[in-house]
Amino acid sequence: MMYGDGFGDGFGAIFALVFIIIIGTIIFKAVKGVNEWSMNNNSPIQTIAATVVGKRVKRTTDANGHTSKTYFVTFEVQSGARSEFRISSREYKQLTERDFGNLTHQGTRFHSFERHTVYTVEVQAPAAPASVNCPGCGARTLPGETCKYCNSLV
Repeated sequence: MMYGDGFGDGFGAIFALVFIIIIGTIIFKAVKGVNEWSMNNNSPIQTIAATVVGKRVKRTTDANGHTSKTYFVTFEVQSGARSEFRISSREYKQLTERDFGNLTHQGTRFHSFERHTVYTVEVQAPAAPASVNCPGCGARTLPGETCKYCNSLV
């Protein structure tokens, strides 16, 4: 019996093709990661006014059932452009949508977000109108009211 043109050769070719695809994907992702790292290192560090417009968590589970979380926040700048950054869980928990402040980043690399503090301004009530002397009895009364002593309209 000859096995040269049977199941064995087809399986070997498929195995080789799958192996090449897996290795190619790994190499592609590695090159992409190095290019992004290099681009970020060559980008200037920028600080710009921005608003938090979105938050999301990406959950992944490995073959052993262990779950990990990756945290992302989307910022919008005054021009309307939006950028999403990967951030730590601590920073993620401190931010809420509609927070406004200074975003510092370097390319696609998040550095920090300094929230602007909202100050409250105490508004004083308008001053009460000055009282006047009632023409009937001379008692102090507010203009436009009736004097409580002589019932004269002031």
